[in-house]
Amino acid sequence: MGGGPLNERPPYFMTGYLIRRILLLGLTLLGLSVLVFIISRVVPADPARLAAGPDATEEMVQKLRKEFRLDDPLPIQYFAYVRGIFQGDLGRSIRTRRPVIEDLARYYPATLELVLFSLFLASIGGILIGTLSGVYHGRWIDQLSRLIAVAGVGMPDFWLALMLQMWMALKWKLLPSGGRLGFQTPQPIGITHFFLLDSLLTGNWRTFVEALRHILLPAISLSFPAFASLARLTRAEVLDVLSAEFVKTARAKGLGEGVVIWRHMLRNALIPTTTMIGLRFGWMLGGTVMVETVFNWPGLGLYAVQSATFADFNAIMGTTLLVGLNFALANLLVDLLYGVLDPRIRYD
Repeated sequence: MGGGPLNERPPYFMTGYLIRRILLLGLTLLGLSVLVFIISRVVPADPARLAAGPDATEEMVQKLRKEFRLDDPLPIQYFAYVRGIFQGDLGRSIRTRRPVIEDLARYYPATLELVLFSLFLASIGGILIGTLSGVYHGRWIDQLSRLIAVAGVGMPDFWLALMLQMWMALKWKLLPSGGRLGFQTPQPIGITHFFLLDSLLTGNWRTFVEALRHILLPAISLSFPAFASLARLTRAEVLDVLSAEFVKTARAKGLGEGVVIWRHMLRNALIPTTTMIGLRFGWMLGGTVMVETVFNWPGLGLYAVQSATFADFNAIMGTTLLVGLNFALANLLVDLLYGVLDPRIRYD
């Protein structure tokens, strides 16, 4: 990827770039599968015995081990797993006894909804606070935003989750302490399997309000570190762009301060921030374990914890590959958005 004028781009300037990135994505996932497979197999635990239960006989354990092919040599197990991936088969979960791909389809929407909502809060808040902090450098809002940013970077999300649950849910009873919906609230019709969006699409306002109340605390817990990082980065970029010649020229032409800030300055300052948003999406998707556990959020994080407890190899590998795929796709999307934010960028 390099700089150059827009009119130098060939008609299909992104084709070669996309092909290279897709090939790299495949190699990355292959390497990730090898790494996770090795790590999961060296763990000193017997998934067959854990799944069979403490009262199971040796014959029952051996039968279960044979059913899930755990008695095969490790290279055969791995190549059988990779062959299954190309056939759309991620194996069966020892714990749930369902195909892993069905489990992922069941738990993934809840995590994705939580991550996207959290990322939306972090992006809007971080960009807004960072921009105001940079524009009003040295004033009270700058000092306040810097204090919040430092607190957010150093505060563990699980600690914030516990504090919010303790005070907002248990003590003051302002918001629910966990779950996606209340026990007496029916789920919306599954169009996207995002409760907020589905309830809006079907006009189910009661469910929308309940879903919003349930997602707020886990979303705030998950988004606060990202909000702090985005605010700091946006502030630094705004301070840098404010001294650029094109900003001085825009002001010299008599353009209003709002136009200069939001149309000219912020667009250039957002390029590094866009990179951070893409990276944060991957980190948040893979880092929901603690927050989902605290709030009993039925997503990939909770599924991963339960699978790790049972040494459920197929479930662990399926979850890891799905998170890795999302991380790589988010980075690819961010790279493509560069061309939207700065037309001078080419993809060679």
